[in-house]
Amino acid sequence: MNAMSTTSFEGQESDRGPTQFQSVGNAPANYNGYTLMVTAYALIWIILMVWLLLMWQKSRSLATRVADLDLAIDRAAAKGSQKEAPKESSKEAPKKKATKEADADGTADS
Repeated sequence: MNAMSTTSFEGQESDRGPTQFQSVGNAPANYNGYTLMVTAYALIWIILMVWLLLMWQKSRSLATRVADLDLAIDRAAAKGSQKEAPKESSKEAPKKKATKEADADGTADS
């Protein structure tokens, strides 16, 4: 083998550095895999539930705003129709509407 060999055996250092994990300080080197998995899944579920709760609240507030806007549109339409009602009599309104549609089509009766 040559001097720059990258092959290493367990516990030996190669030219690239150590091949095994070496703990630093007094922290424990091993954690129970089951505990880590349960903790990770619990965090994921908590984050997901908080996000869903926030989306539900936003959806509910948006639905309320849309309902309020619908009411405002209905009120504005009602006020607009009250202002226009005295201008035209009920008998003349259909004739004028038909005349306007015919003019738009270019098929006016002349």
